[in-house]
Amino acid sequence: MKTIKSYFAAVIFSAALFSSCTDSNTVRISGTVQNLLENDAVLLKRLDFTSETLLDTLEIDEKGGFGYSLTKGIEQPGYYYLYAGERRIASLILKKGDRVYIQTSADGKHVSIEGSEESLLLQQVNDRLDQTRRQFDSLYVLYENAASKEKDNLSLKLGSLFIRYKQDAIVFFISIPGHL
Repeated sequence: MKTIKSYFAAVIFSAALFSSCTDSNTVRISGTVQNLLENDAVLLKRLDFTSETLLDTLEIDEKGGFGYSLTKGIEQPGYYYLYAGERRIASLILKKGDRVYIQTSADGKHVSIEGSEESLLLQQVNDRLDQTRRQFDSLYVLYENAASKEKDNLSLKLGSLFIRYKQDAIVFFISIPGHL
C-alpha cells in the first residue's frame, strides 16, 4: 500500500512538473473585443523585420471573447498585433510563458492589457507617440495656414515638440533597464 501511494505521488508530481514545463513554452492570449462589427475578423499578426505575418484568425464568441495559444516562433520575445478587420486594436510584446488578457474596443482606442509587463510598457510608448502625433498634426495645420511671421513661431513650436518627445522617450527607455 505504501508503495502504491509513493508511486501515485510520483506520477502526480511528474504530471505537474511536465505540465508546468509545457505551459512555460506557450503564450496564452485571451480577452474581449467590444463593439466588433459583424464583418470584422480578429487577426493575430507578428512583426517580422519589416512586414507583418498573419498567424491566425481568432475565433470570437457572441460576446466578443477570444482565447488563443501560441507555441511556435516564441523562442525570443516578439512584437505581435491584434487587428479587427484592417484596424490595429492592440500591440503586444510576447515571450514564453506569458498569460495575457486584453480588453479592447473594435476601434483600438480603449485598450487594457494584463499579464505582460513589456506590452504595458509598449502601450505607454504608443500612447505617448499618439499624443505627440496629434499635437504635431494640430500645429502643422496651423503652420500651413499661417502668415510668414507666424510660421516662424509655429516652426519653433513644432521643433520643440519633436525634441521634447525625443527627450522624454530617451528618459523613458533609460528608466526601465532590462525591458524593451
